[in-house]
Amino acid sequence: YTGGDARRAWDNLHRLLQLVDSKRITVRVPQIPDFNTEADTDRTVERLTAMGITNIDRFIYSKFPSSRCLDDGLTLNSEGK
Repeated sequence: YTGGDARRAWDNLHRLLQLVDSKRITVRVPQIPDFNTEADTDRTVERLTAMGITNIDRFIYSKFPSSRCLDDGLTLNSEGK
């Protein structure tokens, strides 16, 4: 859904699975508004699950920082950046 070639990332994940227990791997799968869809992320999660990945952090991407960032002492400009 990015239009790019993710082959290297998938290959690296396969290599990592050969080196460590899949339970030690967490893969984050963002749903980015106006970029990818829930169906896109569903397909990614299905592929990861088929590979044996069980720790999958699926989240909706937000361009605004979380309150945790604000609590860490970061300041924002008028555009929220």
